[in-house]
Amino acid sequence: MSKIFFDTKIRFSYDSTADIYRSYDPEPHVTIHKRRLGMMLAGHLVRGRRLAYDYLLDQIDFQDDDWIIDVGANTGDLALAFKAMGRTVNVEAFEPSPLEFSALQQNLEACPAIGHYTAHQLALWNEANEGLTFYLKASKADNSLLPIEGATDTITVECKKLSDVLTDPNRRYRLLKLEAEGVEPEILLGAQDLLQRVDYISADVGFERGIEKQSTLPDVTNYLLGQNFEIVGFGATRLVILFKNKRAP
Repeated sequence: MSKIFFDTKIRFSYDSTADIYRSYDPEPHVTIHKRRLGMMLAGHLVRGRRLAYDYLLDQIDFQDDDWIIDVGANTGDLALAFKAMGRTVNVEAFEPSPLEFSALQQNLEACPAIGHYTAHQLALWNEANEGLTFYLKASKADNSLLPIEGATDTITVECKKLSDVLTDPNRRYRLLKLEAEGVEPEILLGAQDLLQRVDYISADVGFERGIEKQSTLPDVTNYLLGQNFEIVGFGATRLVILFKNKRAP
């Protein structure tokens, strides 16, 4: 049963059967955690502009039909950033958590800024593995392949190397958005064969790695500098670094 519980410029509804929330502006966008509804109160465009700012996407000259890799896609809010920027892009999105993945599929399908997309219910790692433990936090988006403080549940997930999934040698990616709750170094190691076809990497290197909550800034930066990338932007709001491939057009 779906019930509209708030009606202004942005409409909101709650689906009690699926236990999900939807905001409409005008197309629907699914939110699975009630505490995140506040991010949508000002509308999808405002949420999108905020994400574009946080991930430094406003520093990249995107064109329609660019390909984007969204690692740690969660429920697919990044699509709203491209809606806000007035671009239609294609997306390869990765999210291992079943609840978030279901919402991700719905949001990519509904967003007018998304052309072609594939949603992968996979965890990414530095090697293939059919059964790694994935740690979940109830009511939050902080899930990780590493043990984390406050984990309320675990599931077993399939892991692959990013370069083993995206194998088309003729496809170039304008952006790799990387936010993986502390396992960014492992994901990059598993993407080595792909990186030469990526123009920009927006990496969240905040203090999220493991129980110790370490930053992945040193490991991510040192690795990408060695892969012919350079730093072209830094965002202190959520500790994001924007890297550019020196061979990018």
